[in-house]
Amino acid sequence: MEKKRSFKRNTMKTWGISYFMLFIMPLLFFIVFITVSIEVLRSEIAHYNQLAVMHVGSIFDSSFSQINSSAEDILLNNRFSNIFSSDPFSIPVYNLYQSAAELSRLGSQDVDGGTLFIYSPSRDFFIGGMKFGHIDDVSDLIEFNLGSPNTNVPDIFHKNLERMEIYDISYTYTSGNTVKRILITRPLSYVKSSPVGDYCIAQIVNLSTLLGANTEFDAYHNLMIFNRLDGNLAYAISPSVPGDVKLSTITANGIDKGNIIAIAPSDVSNFIYAIMIDRSEYFHPMRIMEIIAVVYFFFTLILGIFLVLRLVRKSWSELEDAMRQSGADTDLDAGDGVYSPFISSLSRLEKEKEGLSIMVSAQSRSLKMNMIDRLLSSADASIISENALKECGIEFSSDSFIVYLALDENEDVVNALMDAGIHTYPFSSSYAMSLILNLGKGSDEAAAMEKISEIANEKRNNAASSDIVHGLEMIGQAYIDAINTIDYKKENSFSEFVACSDVTAISSKVQYSFPSDCAYNLQKYVKDGRSDDAVSLIRDLFMTNQAAGVPPRHLRYLLLSISNRVLKMSLQLEGVYGSDVGIFSPPQILEARKSVESIRLELEGRVYRYVEKILSARNMLGDVNDETYMIYQKVLREISERYSQSMFNVSSLADDLGVTLAYLSKVFKRYHKMNISDYLAHYRVDGARKLLEEGVALSQVAEQCGFGSLRTFMRVFKKVEGVSPGQYRQFNMEERT
Repeated sequence: MEKKRSFKRNTMKTWGISYFMLFIMPLLFFIVFITVSIEVLRSEIAHYNQLAVMHVGSIFDSSFSQINSSAEDILLNNRFSNIFSSDPFSIPVYNLYQSAAELSRLGSQDVDGGTLFIYSPSRDFFIGGMKFGHIDDVSDLIEFNLGSPNTNVPDIFHKNLERMEIYDISYTYTSGNTVKRILITRPLSYVKSSPVGDYCIAQIVNLSTLLGANTEFDAYHNLMIFNRLDGNLAYAISPSVPGDVKLSTITANGIDKGNIIAIAPSDVSNFIYAIMIDRSEYFHPMRIMEIIAVVYFFFTLILGIFLVLRLVRKSWSELEDAMRQSGADTDLDAGDGVYSPFISSLSRLEKEKEGLSIMVSAQSRSLKMNMIDRLLSSADASIISENALKECGIEFSSDSFIVYLALDENEDVVNALMDAGIHTYPFSSSYAMSLILNLGKGSDEAAAMEKISEIANEKRNNAASSDIVHGLEMIGQAYIDAINTIDYKKENSFSEFVACSDVTAISSKVQYSFPSDCAYNLQKYVKDGRSDDAVSLIRDLFMTNQAAGVPPRHLRYLLLSISNRVLKMSLQLEGVYGSDVGIFSPPQILEARKSVESIRLELEGRVYRYVEKILSARNMLGDVNDETYMIYQKVLREISERYSQSMFNVSSLADDLGVTLAYLSKVFKRYHKMNISDYLAHYRVDGARKLLEEGVALSQVAEQCGFGSLRTFMRVFKKVEGVSPGQYRQFNMEERT
């Protein structure tokens, strides 16, 4: 009894730990994953934020470098020496106009193209923009006060400068449109003993020009520029940033807690750039998920304990019942070990033997079916030898074969054929009964075919067959002949058995008709992008020939001629439209193991899609030299070359092309009529479908198609295809079978 209690205690303990870990371990891994993800994301955001501030800083530095360069050009230009050395109001007007024109020329050389002028607070004088006069009249030059009541322009230019300064001089039109621009000022010379005195240089910069013509200013709402000399805020794009904020506050804790700060100093000025991102904007959803995971953890812990106790008791009860039914010693007194009751259980051994027999039988049937399927494929028949078939339990008595297809399933037919000395081998097909018939060695082939016809008509099997073929390599062709024969039988409502030779004899003088005017119209419809007319013409040709009694084999030849006509036209159009359209890809027609009707539908679908491509390309052909079309072509090329890279996305593509994401999306949708992100997802899913059909593992498919993770791959694939990758692979295997 002690041995029984010890065995029960150890067994239930093992089960309890296993069940408990089944509930808890996945959740623990999930919590660890969420925590690690938050830290990784925080590090990545800080990194990309630093790159962003360096990028924006380089843009502003270019403008600061321009005004520094303009100051050097003015100091070295003799046209301004008389202004610096004497009273500017005493200089002849002609000379002042020459100086103003020189300033305009220097300003036009800048990339920003803003107004450039110089002024002196002590002399109450300015010159620039082809004007000159007193500082209080400077508003007439640049129209500062339009929509900008908070900026007192004269006060800016009466101020003695010792460093570079930035002022917001944005203004609003009466229509409500706001122009974002800044004023950059600096001493013309930082050397106090310079002969230029207190002259300063100023330039107006339009932020749309500085940051890009298509820039959305909201994207830079968190950009701040500080003066590194006193730490004060010099400029901020967002008006919500308080003006008294200090650089020390930013570097310590941010304007408020919970921000990610990135700082980069200017290389050409006394400014420091800062970009601040609200931390909660990125981490709030993940924090909520972490809290939910913790709550769910404790809920699962309580529920798991209850279920573990229930499952362990139930499992032990089932084990005791199994031991009693198998004849094992439930008291555990026999033998030396705790597993001794299971050693000689006759019932268990019998069940294992029976299960093994079933498994071997199933594997044998599967192996035979696989070998027969390969025989039906002309590509594989040549590598299957008689010895290989014998190893799988398939032994043909001769090299004479017939493929027999029946619309009505009748097992008595198989028995009757076997009694007549004809060996039968069933295989999987779209018809109810599909057999390979192997004639006996030395059989009279004519008598055997007559016997097969007699059995089929007697059993009312509604069947048809190929002619007699010789050799394993011919079975695949016999299968196609049998499909054509039974299609002809269905179309003409024959009630008796029909062989392929019968159909050949009946239809030997019936050929398909493909008039030259129909061929001309088909090419014209394809060239003009008239997809509906092209498909309608193909359907009418097929129906007309079918009604005239053309057999399925000749209908296949008709479809092949139509396909070749479209292919020939596509070769001509490739030089016009290039890779946008490509070459027409016809379906398998003569070698396809499908009915002629299904092949016709597949051909119509392919022609329709190809002509639609031509129509789309023809509509865009007038814009092939446009800059936006060149960008669109680059996008298609980049996606086809880099879609397998997990780090490749629409944002990185926009950065590589030097355009904004909004502009890139607008250009792509103009020419492709769909979102660029959806196109990238469909392109990756197309690649995934090919790999799934080849049997590649799901994790490798996700990696090779650039999805980044298995979870992302499964989510995107189901969104595009409507089924999971596993379901798609299963459906594809069933369709092939």
